[in-house]
Amino acid sequence: MIVSGMPVLAGPFEDAVAQFANDSFSDTEAAVGALATSGNPLAFPIIDALQDGRLLADPQSRKVFVKDKSGKVTDAATGEAATAPSGAVAVRLNNRLRRTVEAALGGLTLLSPDPAKRIQAAQSVFKTHDAAFLPVIEGALQKETNSGAKRAFAEAKAAIV
Repeated sequence: MIVSGMPVLAGPFEDAVAQFANDSFSDTEAAVGALATSGNPLAFPIIDALQDGRLLADPQSRKVFVKDKSGKVTDAATGEAATAPSGAVAVRLNNRLRRTVEAALGGLTLLSPDPAKRIQAAQSVFKTHDAAFLPVIEGALQKETNSGAKRAFAEAKAAIV
């Protein structure tokens, strides 16, 4: 048996999740941005929990937990069932972060498996003309197979450009 003295390194997704435990608005904003572009299926539930005040962080262990609407708790980085320590507190938001969270959730909805949700998200981007969504719209447009969603993505891209 060989034991390495090297620490096990977390990946970019896990590193971004850990930033929520820093109790810093700028770190939370960076974490939201990293999760929104990660492509990880756990990103939406984490950011959704943040918006609803259900994202918990334990400052001592620096672990982050998602409490779903039924009260069930999972480890945010792994999605596995967990028990949040008594010292875990809700991750704080300010008004600027709320806008960042709303934009991130909108972008993540563009990648939803439900074509109706993708169309609705593309229409929202069309209305806002938010250039931050251009890379997501372009990527989604290339992968889209639903004709209605493809048209909505093309219109959203045209509105941004």
